[in-house]
Amino acid sequence: MVTIKLNSKEASTLRMFLLLTTKYRREEADACWRLSQEKEPDGSPSFPKMRSNAEWWEEADRVLKTIGERLDAAPREPDEEEESPVKLKYIKETATGTGGRPYTRTEITRAEALEHVTAEDLATMEANVRRAPGIGELLEVGPGTYVGVATN
Repeated sequence: MVTIKLNSKEASTLRMFLLLTTKYRREEADACWRLSQEKEPDGSPSFPKMRSNAEWWEEADRVLKTIGERLDAAPREPDEEEESPVKLKYIKETATGTGGRPYTRTEITRAEALEHVTAEDLATMEANVRRAPGIGELLEVGPGTYVGVATN
């Protein structure tokens, strides 16, 4: 067992990195699986190590997903250098006219936001907004409908 203490900014940066590299890990695993299927004219594997490489990438993805889940569930203590934590609000915007404007903006709960976006997408938006308070993020969830995160 290894215990590592991170301040909020470090934990947020690590979580962001884990989320942003998910697609890369999965693409690497897929590429390795494809290469593991290639054969030489005599029927032997062209890339004999690719199967184990693919398995490694899949296992790494599972482990890093678990680390991210543990980060999300970890109790938070105020950081000494943190003067005031960023308070997030969740919003839903719906176009009421043509061309996406005008629109109505409604404040929703985090649970309601999760009805429209994946937990991974929401965590990414939360981390981005925490890193740059004052900047909101929206994700299109349907024609003319957006769900996002902003600061108060």
